[in-house]
Amino acid sequence: MEDKELLRELLAAESEEGALAALSKRGLLANESRWRALGNMPNNQSVVHAQQSNQAAALVEKFTNGLDAILLRHCKAAALDPRGPQAPENMAKAVQTFFGDLSSKTDQEIRSLAEQNLVLYATGTKTRPCLSIYDAGEGQLPSDFPQTFCSLVYGSDAGSYKGAVPFVQGRFNMGGTGVLPFCGDGRKLQLIVSRVPTDVVKEPHAWAFTIFCFFPSKQSPSWRYLIGADGKVLTAGSEPLALVPKMNAKAGEVCLPRERSVPSGTLIKMYDYKAPRSNVCGELFRKLEDYLLRPAMPLRIIECRPEYKANVMGVTVWDRLSAWGADKLEEGFDEGASIQVKLSTDEVIPAEVRVFKLIEGKSDADHPQTGLRALINGQSHARRDAQFFRTKAVDKEHIAGSLLVTLDCTELGQDSRNALFMSNREMFREDPLLVELFKKLQKELKDHEGLTELNQKRYEQKVASATSDDDGLNALEELLSSDPDLAEMFGSMVLIHPH
Repeated sequence: MEDKELLRELLAAESEEGALAALSKRGLLANESRWRALGNMPNNQSVVHAQQSNQAAALVEKFTNGLDAILLRHCKAAALDPRGPQAPENMAKAVQTFFGDLSSKTDQEIRSLAEQNLVLYATGTKTRPCLSIYDAGEGQLPSDFPQTFCSLVYGSDAGSYKGAVPFVQGRFNMGGTGVLPFCGDGRKLQLIVSRVPTDVVKEPHAWAFTIFCFFPSKQSPSWRYLIGADGKVLTAGSEPLALVPKMNAKAGEVCLPRERSVPSGTLIKMYDYKAPRSNVCGELFRKLEDYLLRPAMPLRIIECRPEYKANVMGVTVWDRLSAWGADKLEEGFDEGASIQVKLSTDEVIPAEVRVFKLIEGKSDADHPQTGLRALINGQSHARRDAQFFRTKAVDKEHIAGSLLVTLDCTELGQDSRNALFMSNREMFREDPLLVELFKKLQKELKDHEGLTELNQKRYEQKVASATSDDDGLNALEELLSSDPDLAEMFGSMVLIHPH
């Protein structure tokens, strides 16, 4: 069933209220026959609410799904079976095969690549944006929506849609629903618009769309998706749709949100998303970057709300680890000092160690993006904060707040991944394999000569700075209370802090 006008109104609506108005005037909200349970599971709230714990982590799952779709599109366009022996064997090789060596591209080339393929942009109100993410990926046919976008856990009798595809990251068929609890305050709406590229499916086919909506109920609250009167997902013709801001905008330029027409791909619009109340190129960008330290492909973020006009209205999430460089990192750690952890499974996890320089006038605890991070394809899957380095097992108290250790778990087998990580890709799983990993990593860090030397240097700098000024006295008092050896060296001397 085709309904171009409804799609036009849903795209133009810049709040949950506006989208609900488009549905209500057609009598759709009250018509139960036009809604189907997400995942064909009436009791689906437990699955949806078991996803990511914060707004940024949930958005990262949208990035992950978009990246998977892009790689699948190029694989299929090359007439390769994604599960066959000729397909790329991992994500890094897939990106290399289809896009070349991204590390050799200029900043402008990376930006252009992102603008063509993966774009997140903000519209709506100043206090609550609508966030839309577009990917130039494989898209989905209208008939495939129930087994892909609108499925949960179970896709079909053939198994997970992306199961056994070696170069994608999505596996559990539910992470994309993580954003739903962060949409709106009432019906928590999410619009999905998608069309398959003609280099993947050459037969005539249309754009398809649906909208997810929460239906509250004491007995059975659930998310449902809209279908046509014919029981199928709605369509909107096959002509290109204006879904994305223009490319190559100037610095500070406020772009129209849907100026560029695209022939295919997928747009997901999340109404009234609970993002930080600021320009999305600021705090939200930093939050996403915290999870995407070295993503396999870049993501372009664009602020389209005139109320947040600033010098920066577009930023690219891309390879934060390389961006820091020698100006921010201690010598010897500016490219990531390498160590390796070998597990009893005979798998080896490469690790990189970086130490930030002290910021003048600030303590080492003020450094962002420190702690322990486990990465898969450059995306953070779990973490521990800087306290991990302050334990006796590592004993790096004086550089702990400046220390970032990344574990590259990309090459781990699925059994090891399942043992180490929760399916929400946010937390470690408390497992014997994790205990083994941590013990071996802690020993490597404790015995690392460069870290030991730098820790001692920072220690001596703290002592030397403990002069007669108030800050120095506070620092020395802190050292004495936390370090028995230093306290013993000072004997029974008691510091009198003048006020």
